[in-house]
Amino acid sequence: MRTLGYFFLWMGYSLYSLSGLGVYAPTCMDFAMLDGKNDVRLDVAVLPISLGLRSTVSYGLTDHVLIQADAKYHDNQYYGQLVSGWYSNADSRVLEVLGGASVGYGNDRLHDRESWHSGNYITCFLQGNMGWKNLANKHIDVAFGARCGYYYASLINSAFFGNTVKEEDMVAHSFFVEPNINFRFGWEKLKFNLKTGYNFHHVSALCPDRDAHAGMGDFVSMELSLNYHF
Repeated sequence: MRTLGYFFLWMGYSLYSLSGLGVYAPTCMDFAMLDGKNDVRLDVAVLPISLGLRSTVSYGLTDHVLIQADAKYHDNQYYGQLVSGWYSNADSRVLEVLGGASVGYGNDRLHDRESWHSGNYITCFLQGNMGWKNLANKHIDVAFGARCGYYYASLINSAFFGNTVKEEDMVAHSFFVEPNINFRFGWEKLKFNLKTGYNFHHVSALCPDRDAHAGMGDFVSMELSLNYHF
């Protein structure tokens, strides 16, 4: 019973954290872990707190080249990502070396609640993953990985001054590292997917307000989704 209680506590926190903080929040990656050519994996998460949806589709172009598309929409914010690269699928162990880019729009209310950032951003990155699939009679998959990349954002910094709002253009850029862990459990084809990620970054912002990390979230991001392997 205690283990079950921990699971529902984790699930509840993950659903809460899906709403995200920052114009760009740490990304919970879904690792493809494909078997070979024409293999397909679909991962879907409903975002109940922020009234949104996230979906990832992975496809094996060949026995060693994959492509992956990821999209998220919540609370009038969006994020889209495209990834491709090499993978191996020897036995149960999987290695992936990938590259990709993303675009998005977000907003971030700052700590004083009287100011906020909003705007568009892009990222480009390299990513390496390692995992083990079909463990425990095909009921468990485990994987970990990290991406290193560059973030650029064109933002508007808005703040209340009395009854008026002052707006200031802002450009921000950063190098970042995002480690991630996937733990899938369930049935042979359909599994729950617990994903955890974090964002380490150093931001240079052309703006006097440094408190918001130029729109990059710096917290642990957790997500619960359903994962189907066709």
